[in-house]
Amino acid sequence: LKTAVPCIIIVLVLLTISSLISINLQLSMSKLIVSDFETSQKKALEADSVKADESLMNSIAINLEICKGVTENFIYNFDQNGLAGILKNYLKIDGIVAIKVVDSDEAPFAAAWKNPEIVTGKEMPNEIQLDESLSVAGDSIHDGNKVGTVRIYFTKELINQEINNRQKLTDSSISQFNQLFDKSIKESITYQIIASGVILLALILAILFSLHFIVTKPINKTVAMVRDIAEGEGDLTKRLTVKSSMHDEIDELSGWFNIFVEKLQTIIRDISRNIEVVDTSACDLSNISGTMSNGVIALSER
Repeated sequence: LKTAVPCIIIVLVLLTISSLISINLQLSMSKLIVSDFETSQKKALEADSVKADESLMNSIAINLEICKGVTENFIYNFDQNGLAGILKNYLKIDGIVAIKVVDSDEAPFAAAWKNPEIVTGKEMPNEIQLDESLSVAGDSIHDGNKVGTVRIYFTKELINQEINNRQKLTDSSISQFNQLFDKSIKESITYQIIASGVILLALILAILFSLHFIVTKPINKTVAMVRDIAEGEGDLTKRLTVKSSMHDEIDELSGWFNIFVEKLQTIIRDISRNIEVVDTSACDLSNISGTMSNGVIALSER
């Protein structure tokens, strides 16, 4: 038990450290994967936004060229009403919010705008505020001469709505991706904890059984034999078993104990022999003493 407890504590600490390192590595990897996924989604969204802007600008440029070709005859013929009807149809195109036409002297000729319904007139009222940066203009040429200028005002509201919708979808995808990774990490941590517990239990049992069969059991046998020698009749002929195939510390202890008992047996045997010699000498001495006593008595009588 004294040996197993420190081993178990060391193994537990090592498993905890390795589990923490593994979990930190998994968290770092998951964060990196999520970050790459978010970056790729944002880049894709930015690329779609750029493509949408380019597509809108190409569409507005094409409509401007068509509108210039259509309006030149109306401007040349001073047909404001006819041009207003044409401009009204152009405002039905998604993205176009207003069209302003001026003659060659920059004087208002015709206009159409959304407020929010389509309205036409000679010029737009002052309360209609339009962003000049969101407009394109081109000259209307008739027989090689400039007869006017067409300016188309457009909006990016539809593009922004589309981008916002895609942004929401992207955020939803990222959120689902994060939830999936969080779930995966939690499951992985749970499995690691269970695996660590199983490994720890297996190591505990392995340590206990190993110590029992390799150390404790042979020592107990040795103790039993020594107790039998000590508490019994002192039979010094008994010897501890030495397994020639093991050559471990227990065998070494048994071997040296057998040598000690053998030497002790030799000493006891020599002492026994010396006791017999002393006993014989004592008998002889007693006989000599008796003879001397009889001689002394005879001498006294003489």
